[in-house]
Amino acid sequence: GPGWDKLVTQLRACGHDVRYFDFIDQKHLPEIYRQLDIYLILSDVEGGPVTILEAMASRCLVVSTRVGLARDLIKDGINGVLIDNANYNMILSRIIEVRNDCQHYLLMTNNAYHDVSSTKTFETAFSLFPDVYEKVLAVDTNSVPCS
Repeated sequence: GPGWDKLVTQLRACGHDVRYFDFIDQKHLPEIYRQLDIYLILSDVEGGPVTILEAMASRCLVVSTRVGLARDLIKDGINGVLIDNANYNMILSRIIEVRNDCQHYLLMTNNAYHDVSSTKTFETAFSLFPDVYEKVLAVDTNSVPCS
């Protein structure tokens, strides 16, 4: 999306090695995740993204706005970093903060890996479906106006 060039320029000006990928073929994702220190998600609206799980499973720190799955998966400062909006100064400050505290960075990436690898399996995900369906089916559709 728009604005990446400004953030990348600011991070590089601070001496950080920044790589921005606009699109990556699926077959190269594991290799790319292994090379990354931080995976940024700066979307205003997002349905997932599944990439949060992929990055966490690769021990890559996720820094994300509070969108989609990020609100449920990331515990700020424990297994990733949540930011309230795409304010470039706040993003820059949080990235520098994380990069300057190696022990905290390693703790968060290990926590993320363990959170995802121990709980985010097909069995766990699909075990939730019956509860979700029961809640959806229990909704009184007559109380919702249709026009």
